[in-house]
Amino acid sequence: MVENVVSPLCFLKLPENVIYEVLCNLEVNEAISFSLCSQKTKNLIHSLKQFKLENLKMRIGEEVKIDGIYNGLNCYFVFNKNRIPQIGRYSVSDMGHTEKMYLSVNFSKKFEWKKRGFDVRDWIQHLLFIFNQSSLVELHIASQSVVWTLDSLCRTIQGIEIHKLLISYLVTDYNFRRIMETVRSFRTIIMRRNPFENKLDLQKVLIQNLDCIKCHQLELDDILICNSLIFYCIVPNIKEKGLNRLLKLFIVGAMPRLKHLRFTSIKGRLQEENVMKGITYTVREPNVIRTFRETPASEEMNIEGGFDFERVDGTKTTVIISTNCFDIFVWD
Repeated sequence: MVENVVSPLCFLKLPENVIYEVLCNLEVNEAISFSLCSQKTKNLIHSLKQFKLENLKMRIGEEVKIDGIYNGLNCYFVFNKNRIPQIGRYSVSDMGHTEKMYLSVNFSKKFEWKKRGFDVRDWIQHLLFIFNQSSLVELHIASQSVVWTLDSLCRTIQGIEIHKLLISYLVTDYNFRRIMETVRSFRTIIMRRNPFENKLDLQKVLIQNLDCIKCHQLELDDILICNSLIFYCIVPNIKEKGLNRLLKLFIVGAMPRLKHLRFTSIKGRLQEENVMKGITYTVREPNVIRTFRETPASEEMNIEGGFDFERVDGTKTTVIISTNCFDIFVWD
């Protein structure tokens, strides 16, 4: 009796145009699986340039998560030692020797990979390579009990361009500073508190030409040297006299790149006449509504009323004083 034997197909020996036609039709999970077969298959997926994970964000806490968008689909990667019953609801104390990666697509389809010897750093580097990415939209260090050692974390993110750096107040000051030293390419930073022992180190951050700084309880003199386009700060104890001084120095050249400043959580009711004392301004009635954008890519904000004045260079500016809040808007 003769048995029918099906020979395996040597895929990589097919004509190049056939290989590329097949690879271009892979789903995201299939592309990842293929890339893990060998160095050659990894390079093939990378060379296609069509597999793009966009809007990548990484969150590090009790677990490591990366989310992004692939062909309009939301993809969520989680790195853990053990199978997770639901994405985002499983903690692990040591990520150093994990071999598994999990993917959820649109919260419905779930996939799992295992590669011996791979840790989180290997997985992240592999994903960034095959999806032709060298940057993250956001890096969020969410808790003090991060799953890597600090050195391992810094080695992993070193060289990756990170646009927004968000570090929780739970992270120690030392770890905060080390991470900031490693991530030198950020354009936006969100600091839940001031981690710097030396005031000069804080000022080195404030004077950078950043897009946005969000922070807590800085002194007025530090705020005045800020060179960011957008500046948000919680300042519960600022007084009318301090705001008046800020405006007068702003008019003559302080914070030269500013587009929008917002102070929140101000205690007590601000008296507008005290804040604007000594400044020549025009009052806009509350029924006058104007639209404002912090950047060309930002959503429009409606500004109702306010106090209009000009800086010494002729730049038109509006101040809005409301309950517990103070805004400066700089017009183009």
